[in-house]
Amino acid sequence: MKVTKEELISEAKYIKGNNNKLSTARKPTRMRLKALAIEEGMLLEIEERTALKRAFKAKRKKFGESTSTPELVQLAILSNIKLDDIWN
Repeated sequence: MKVTKEELISEAKYIKGNNNKLSTARKPTRMRLKALAIEEGMLLEIEERTALKRAFKAKRKKFGESTSTPELVQLAILSNIKLDDIWN
């Protein structure tokens, strides 16, 4: 799954706050943002949250943008969204 630049930056702001390496990078490319996320150790969490949010949008389910990752997983289970399909 390819995560867009905007998704990388917005999820990094959610995880680490406004003052992080991804949001302060100047004229970043997607690959540079991905490398910074790996350095910060948050790439997997960003990809997980992005996959869950995309699944909710595809199923037209409502969720809060500030909902934590465990709560998103619980919502996916309650909404009968197959988690195997999301991560494969």
